[in-house]
Amino acid sequence: MTATRRDTVLSVVVCSLGTSGLEEAVESIVASAERAAAGVQVVVVWQGEAAPPALPEQATVVEVAPAGLSHARNRGLAAATARVVAFVDDDELVDPGWVGALLAGFGPGTVAAFGPVEPLDDRGLPYCHLQPGDLRTFSGRFVPPWTVGTGGNMVFDRAALVELGGFDVRLGVGAEGRSAEESDVIVRLLRSGAEIAWLPELGVYHPSKDEQEHLASRFPYGFGMGRVVRKHRDVASGARYLVAGIESYAEGVRTRDRRRRREALATLRGFLAGALKPAR
Repeated sequence: MTATRRDTVLSVVVCSLGTSGLEEAVESIVASAERAAAGVQVVVVWQGEAAPPALPEQATVVEVAPAGLSHARNRGLAAATARVVAFVDDDELVDPGWVGALLAGFGPGTVAAFGPVEPLDDRGLPYCHLQPGDLRTFSGRFVPPWTVGTGGNMVFDRAALVELGGFDVRLGVGAEGRSAEESDVIVRLLRSGAEIAWLPELGVYHPSKDEQEHLASRFPYGFGMGRVVRKHRDVASGARYLVAGIESYAEGVRTRDRRRRREALATLRGFLAGALKPAR
């Protein structure tokens, strides 16, 4: 379905440095939109060195300099035309019912929503541990942001995200903060009094990681969370994060799980570095 500015009900932003799976990601969004009979605009923010690949007519390509994921997401947000804007990764596939679930669950008063990210394959470790669960909402300034959702599957009221200031360009992959740009948005939304929905039917599928890839992601992830805690002076969330990391390490010791111990230590080191080291 080709969507015009007038009948577009959803804009989906996909940022890419040139991942080979981009075409499949866009095609899965288009197929889900056709199943829901919904007008959807796909905004591909291209930061690759080569020219972008041929994409369906629903896709608008915005070429930007590789200045970090938050910068790319903000450019995608600026190009979005629908009231509702979603963000997915360029190596993910959305569920066939993703658009339908999004439109059904994202009502007029909804400001933000997140959904599960499940393994696309069984070759390695899950990208994250966000499983479908039950429909629920999060509210209040003391909710730990990492329990709400992840940046690979998130939806916002576009005007509300613009008013919030979009994503902090100091955070996220490619920036000094390395990750956690979505956690920063979650904190700012919750502190503004907004409620955030968890939509269990809003599923996407992400390739699994091997052990080395998973371990390599732990320090940047922890570093970004440390940056968020430092930025918002969120002592309570910082303490919870430290306790969770220590408990994970202790469980690794108890079960003689070397991989768990290494990942917990890398996450804790990253968190402490992000929380204690002044930003450049």
